Amino acid sequence: MSSMRDQMPQCAAFIDSLRAEFGAAGIDKKIKERMQRGEFWAIEKGVVLGKPPRDQLIKAGLLPPEPSAPPLHSCVVCAGDAGFRFGDSWVCTQHYCGVRR
Repeated sequence: MSSMRDQMPQCAAFIDSLRAEFGAAGIDKKIKERMQRGEFWAIEKGVVLGKPPRDQLIKAGLLPPEPSAPPLHSCVVCAGDAGFRFGDSWVCTQHYCGVRR
């Protein structure tokens, strides 16, 4: 099994540059603290370190995108802001216009 440094070379290079600039002990301490609080994470080539937000996992292609909700219906009066599902359609309830989509 390869090391994290081998699996995430760009992340390793970035952290190495921070260590060189600010000192290894301080950077390592901050990374450890932030990982424990869920505030430090990285994704590179499908490898995940820490706990990234769901949207970042989706962006990296590691989770499927969330389905978007369709507009309720095509009522020109309320622009589809109110309604209920009736089978595969939405029915306007705000104006009782009977518009179905």
